[in-house]
Amino acid sequence: MLYKVRDAALTGSLRAVAVVGIVLGAVMPIMSCETTNGESPPVSAGRSCDAREISGDLDLPDYQRNARAEVTECEWPWAVIRWEVPGDSQRMVHLVDAKWRTYVAFPHRTCWDDARADGVPMAFQKYFGGC
Repeated sequence: MLYKVRDAALTGSLRAVAVVGIVLGAVMPIMSCETTNGESPPVSAGRSCDAREISGDLDLPDYQRNARAEVTECEWPWAVIRWEVPGDSQRMVHLVDAKWRTYVAFPHRTCWDDARADGVPMAFQKYFGGC
């Protein structure tokens, strides 16, 4: 069960969001940031999965680099991103040495056991088969 609590005392376009997970009776706080206008916060404000930053780091063809990108899921330092282009442009990416890198491009044949061993978060298990 997750609870999202906003710090109403913060002002400006950036607010801290505390997410508290209760797992088997233990309370685990998880901190994240979001802007009041729904965009990803700038990197200097904390950890983010900014679509423009991710696109800038990846080796993409021009038609894809110039298309609108959307991060559909972010589980720092992993993200799922897609572009508004024909076909399946979705990728799972992760941050390696301060640069975003493609882990898999969809569709793919990577098994969950291999992905988990590579550090893919549990939240992304739905993108992998059991093999």
